[in-house]
Amino acid sequence: AMAAGVAARARAAFREAEKDELAYLRKALNLDAPLALVSQERAAKLFKFDVGGIPAAGRIYVRHPHIVDRYLAPADFSVTVARAKEAAVRQLASALGAKRLSLVSGTVHEKSGLFSGSVPIQQAAAEAGIRAEFDSSGKVIRSVYSEFGPPSRAPYVPEDLLPWVEADSDLSTMARTRIEGNLMKDRVRMEFSDSLHAGAGVAAKIADISGGGEAKFRHVHRSTWEFEVEYWPKG
Repeated sequence: AMAAGVAARARAAFREAEKDELAYLRKALNLDAPLALVSQERAAKLFKFDVGGIPAAGRIYVRHPHIVDRYLAPADFSVTVARAKEAAVRQLASALGAKRLSLVSGTVHEKSGLFSGSVPIQQAAAEAGIRAEFDSSGKVIRSVYSEFGPPSRAPYVPEDLLPWVEADSDLSTMARTRIEGNLMKDRVRMEFSDSLHAGAGVAAKIADISGGGEAKFRHVHRSTWEFEVEYWPKG
């Protein structure tokens, strides 16, 4: 009984120490977001991570804004989410019965610094994972982005994309106009930016003050890309 009591007090003391450590981290990082301390083994079983699926011990990860149980390294948060949105655009186009998705234009809305010029559009494309070709002046060359075969069912939103579509006005507009109407061709605008995703501010703060040679936060500068979607007739 005495041994059990000692063990119980030790566990309680450990839990209090964990709470103190999390409180210290939240204060040091000036975070509003909640923090949870999870063992490396348990985290690997409960959540999804990048590269190998094994989280590094002693690191902080940030929850993906739209993919359940997915956690990202702070430095790569915005770039990973932006490139996932680019993939979501193509997946949604296919599910909505697209025949062809063409990239029409792209625009960058940020400067690289207070006294600098605009961020090169080629850089913005790489940040967002946009596959584009440019002329000598840096203007997007219109090109076929993806082509799809005839659909096997009526236009729909895939279940794994529902959180994206519900939270992202670009994707929701694309889905609604096709499902509710009888569009054969549409122009859709997709925006990419750090500020569009919950968690980006937290990720940037963690990444930029982390020591030990960890990577700095990789920004996604605000850009918009216009696509033309040609649809197969509804069956």
